[in-house]
Amino acid sequence: MSVENEITYFKDPQLKAVPLVKGKPTPEDKFVYIGRCHRTKRDITLCYQTFGNPQNPCILLICGLGSTCYTYPIVFCQQLVSIGFYVVRFDNRDYGLSTHLNGLPTISGPRVILPAWMSIGEAKLPYRIEEMALDALNLLTAIGISKAHVMGSSMGGMIAQRVAIYQPERILSLTILFSHCGGPNVKPPSPAQGLFAVFGKPKSESIEDIVNFKIKLLRLNAGNLSFDEKECIEMIRTTNNRMLDYREGANRQLWAIRRSERRDIALQELRGVPTLIIHGLKDTLVPYENGIHLGELIKDSKVLLIPEMGHSLPNEVIPTIVEELELLKRKTEMTL
Repeated sequence: MSVENEITYFKDPQLKAVPLVKGKPTPEDKFVYIGRCHRTKRDITLCYQTFGNPQNPCILLICGLGSTCYTYPIVFCQQLVSIGFYVVRFDNRDYGLSTHLNGLPTISGPRVILPAWMSIGEAKLPYRIEEMALDALNLLTAIGISKAHVMGSSMGGMIAQRVAIYQPERILSLTILFSHCGGPNVKPPSPAQGLFAVFGKPKSESIEDIVNFKIKLLRLNAGNLSFDEKECIEMIRTTNNRMLDYREGANRQLWAIRRSERRDIALQELRGVPTLIIHGLKDTLVPYENGIHLGELIKDSKVLLIPEMGHSLPNEVIPTIVEELELLKRKTEMTL
């Protein structure tokens, strides 16, 4: 599959990119036009934030379904800076302050959980994980980064896999956090998690109901590690003040996950990309067996299973993950 045929690369570094959605950007938010998506026929502008020295090796952090760059806490970003990374985190298309694809088809509820072979009669899928991966590559191009370490969590891990498949020569290392490769061997979520992921929604669009819904979701994903509700509420309020929840975009992202191409075969052929796979043993949304399977597929990979960790990035596991990322960074520097 030709990347160039799918999306127009960023061409004009002088083009001034501005936020295209209603929200309240923070001083850290930057905007860059990354090109026109051939599948949607829409121009894409991404919102991103950076930390550290741009002369250092870049690590690109890709967030998951219906979440923003704040998925990666500031303390995590700061620790990555302390070990010599230039950190770039961003909002995916259709969420946060990046381009919202208003007016494109969306589905939700029972329809989205049907397998692809039962999707006859659906509206045309607006975009896939494949297009979201091209967004990430085009972001790097747009901000002048030729090579980067790439880390993705959950859906972001799926995007990161596709990034490495498309342009392995640009990827210094790949870190996949609680994700899967698609295909017939994926272990599904627990029934409770699956139902909540598809049918769960706030009681209303009020801030309080949105906060309560997200706290319930975060608690469900937390595993057996500590859950700081006060800190989570503060994070939710910060992100909601920046940009209100955009359910339509989150539904399209879920649809993209369900209908995108499997990656397992391509991952078996991946070479030259040192890979770290991190999974919590108490993850009931994307069970840890999926992480083990990724490790079996990817040749140069290490699997780190963390006891009591669920489908989240709590503060108490951050030092362990940062230590592993530092080892991975050193490994890549030895081979350059």
